[in-house]
Amino acid sequence: ADQKRFQPREPPPAPLGIRRQSPTGFMQLRKMKCMGDVVRSAVEAQSQTLSGDLVMAPKVSSQWARRHETPPDLQLEYRPRMNFLLTISSQSALVGEYVEAISQELRNVAIAECCSVFFVDEVREEMWCVPADGDAFSIPRGQGITGLVAKQGATVHAPDASAHTEWEDSIVERLGCTVRSMLCVPVKHCLDRDSTVGVLEIVNKQGGGGFSAQDIKVSEDIARLISDSFYRHRWKALESFQSRGDSEAQALISQTRADKGAEPSAAKDTSGKNLAAGNVSEQLNWVDVPLPDGRVVSIAQMRSLNFNALECTGDQLVTLIEPVMQHTGVMDRCQVHPEKLRNWAHAARKLYRDNAFHNWYHGFSVFHMCYYQMYTSARFGQFSSLEAFALLIATLCHDLDHPGFTNAFMIESASPLALRHNDISVLENHHANLCCELLRRPATAIIGGLDAASLKVLRRYTIKCILDTDMAHHGEMVQKLQDPTSVDDRQLMMSAAVHTCDLSAQVLPWHIASQWEEMISTEFVNQAHEEKAAGRTPLPFMNFPMEDIKLRGKLQRDFLDFVLIPLWDPFTQLIPELRPCYRNLIKNRSYYHHRHLTGEDPAWTTKTKRVAF
Repeated sequence: ADQKRFQPREPPPAPLGIRRQSPTGFMQLRKMKCMGDVVRSAVEAQSQTLSGDLVMAPKVSSQWARRHETPPDLQLEYRPRMNFLLTISSQSALVGEYVEAISQELRNVAIAECCSVFFVDEVREEMWCVPADGDAFSIPRGQGITGLVAKQGATVHAPDASAHTEWEDSIVERLGCTVRSMLCVPVKHCLDRDSTVGVLEIVNKQGGGGFSAQDIKVSEDIARLISDSFYRHRWKALESFQSRGDSEAQALISQTRADKGAEPSAAKDTSGKNLAAGNVSEQLNWVDVPLPDGRVVSIAQMRSLNFNALECTGDQLVTLIEPVMQHTGVMDRCQVHPEKLRNWAHAARKLYRDNAFHNWYHGFSVFHMCYYQMYTSARFGQFSSLEAFALLIATLCHDLDHPGFTNAFMIESASPLALRHNDISVLENHHANLCCELLRRPATAIIGGLDAASLKVLRRYTIKCILDTDMAHHGEMVQKLQDPTSVDDRQLMMSAAVHTCDLSAQVLPWHIASQWEEMISTEFVNQAHEEKAAGRTPLPFMNFPMEDIKLRGKLQRDFLDFVLIPLWDPFTQLIPELRPCYRNLIKNRSYYHHRHLTGEDPAWTTKTKRVAF
């Protein structure tokens, strides 16, 4: 009987993704396994360029090997299909296409009847399931066998799924198939292996019984292979599912998308070769600055997230700019004249209007966050003095002469600024223009000590950073930051630094963040009033009564969910020293959710009275 079982015969058709060899006996297979080492190096180079995780092709199919009792020393290996690799590595693949590619690959290699993909949202404590057939649905994180895997981050194999202690009839009914056996595999965060961002649920081994050890291994290989792309697609999926039927959230998301082709993208700069020669191209050189006594505000307080610009006077904030420039070594390396620097700081303050939100306090707060990032992060410490100078200039000047209205408002009202800048990044072009004008004036020319080459580079950096604060570029920037290699793109990281600083009010402690929420809400309500007066319909997330605390809580929670968290999570994954910013953001999100449910702030929270300006 054993001899008959080992007689050569034609194996069944191979599933997609499985490469077969002619079954001429196990001696030949063992020889091929030894020769495989030569092939592995060539395939590894190809696989790593496409996926980043090496997984190899089997010498025989798992189905054929089980039928012929594969010896223990013969390790079957997996090689993904090329179409699968192309789909998961594509930046333009839709969520449905991405999920279907994963499901099909898992069904083929594990020989399963169906497969579902779960995206985990650890902030909302829920999981969104995308089944093979049917609509997406959500369940609480931690519910059922899949929830157990999401919580514990370990693979669970249930040959008899209904007998498992975490079995949930309500979840299984929504999968659209009768479940016998189940294999659930966690998908880990591409940078934080302790974090589970998804679960692959593989259901019903064809032919009955449970899944084999080889099925489990290959499924875990696929989970590792897709971890990078899964992290990116998770944001797309959660955004799409959680905003369904919510007009305010959908209107908010639409403001973070740009029309393709409206503006050319800058080339990726990873080398730093565009830096000018001389001291300005050297890394930041921190300089000790004498601190005044405790009776006045000092830059020592600015090295903390607890610094609150709203507790200072406008003049006090102006006096802090020079010590920051001194401490970063910019004044020395870039030969900044002290008197011109003071003139420049006063002139920048005067160019900010007395808006509810986009005022001098906002401009300085963004400048403060830039200094905080430089001081806290080793990554920003690797920037050159010229790059640091450009960042500090861009953050302080990024909203000069802001009218208190959005780009869309300026375009719809056919304002002179919109006509001048051809409806493209209207306000950002205006801010950048005023910034460069200040740098050219003799009395405020703080760049006068730079040579011509350095001036050109600094101007390019500064303009690009300010233009990239346009919310229309937000979605594209978030996608780029989800790629772990983006940390090597100097211009992207500079633009991301300014953009995150611009959107940093809600990463501050609650007693500060809640004040900024009231200020931006006031500015939104003012714009909605102007639009109604002009006969136009305001955007839903701007059209609300200030006294409706519940609605304001919901709108601000939406802003965190769909704009801030997708930005600050990948940014602080790339720069771990800034992770406290993200933790504050998550705390504040829970407080806004509390507002939405109860109409009031948590009992223990307090507010600090803001100094009038």
